[in-house]
Amino acid sequence: AALGEPVEETLCDRVGIVSLMKDNGEFRAMHEPFTLDAKSRVCLPREAHETLRGTVGVQVGVTPTDGLGPVNRAAARIEKALRGKRDGKPKRKSMAKKPSAKRPRK
Repeated sequence: AALGEPVEETLCDRVGIVSLMKDNGEFRAMHEPFTLDAKSRVCLPREAHETLRGTVGVQVGVTPTDGLGPVNRAAARIEKALRGKRDGKPKRKSMAKKPSAKRPRK
């Protein structure tokens, strides 16, 4: 993802690790709030943006840690679909063995 312009921290709706590796091998990673702008660029609060020492448009790595990513949303949808309507407990398949179509050999 590309690094976007600094934003006010109140506009940040995600939290995660944002990392940057410079051409000289310097690596920086920070656990900070962030948001994505209309161009899907990672926007950090001004202080974090300055500490990262990245310029707008440079490629950064992002690892969300807030549990709001697509994998966690999909898991939540699946769990919700599996819940019973009355008691809120997950539905469970019967563990009873079904009769076999084949008969054992004698």
